[in-house]
Amino acid sequence: VRNNKDKEYTSCSLILYGNGDGGGGPLDHMIERLRRLQNVEGLPAKVRFGSANGFFERLESTSRDLVSWKGELYFELHRGTYTTQARVKRYNRKSEYLLRRVELLSTLATLSPFSSPPSGAAAVASFTYPKEELARLWKLVLLNQFHDVLPGSSIEMVYVDAIKFYKDVEASGARLEKAAIDHLTGGGKSSAGNGP
Repeated sequence: VRNNKDKEYTSCSLILYGNGDGGGGPLDHMIERLRRLQNVEGLPAKVRFGSANGFFERLESTSRDLVSWKGELYFELHRGTYTTQARVKRYNRKSEYLLRRVELLSTLATLSPFSSPPSGAAAVASFTYPKEELARLWKLVLLNQFHDVLPGSSIEMVYVDAIKFYKDVEASGARLEKAAIDHLTGGGKSSAGNGP
């Protein structure tokens, strides 16, 4: 009650409870504790079960001077993620940069086939944009951006998998990058991005 920073606007608060934020839900003892708190005299606040919709309806009808917000609800002070897993965070950033380079170089290679090879060199085949492989690699990177992975609050085996996925991104991404560069510079005999 003393920590409610919105007391000047409303006298009610929504408290979410449960076992973690991954869908675990409330345990029996949590529900029992809240049931008992509903009838304790002397508490500075009234505890009641309800839904989020019910809370917001009540809030709208009983509050004063509520602020309206249009646009992104991004918390402006949240400018990064600290971590206990620096290696994972470094791999994440390196993977983002690598896949961005691969996308750029592959797009250039797709749009600009090497049309005039150096004298005596064989003509270079047209380049095929590696759409499926890039999608697979981005999905691995994005999976590792789950909110428990980057800050380091997952269990150990999650990080074993994350490093394995990042190494896959690093190896496959490097092959795709080399194929695009080879195509653009005429350095490879076959430079299709998703070919052998």
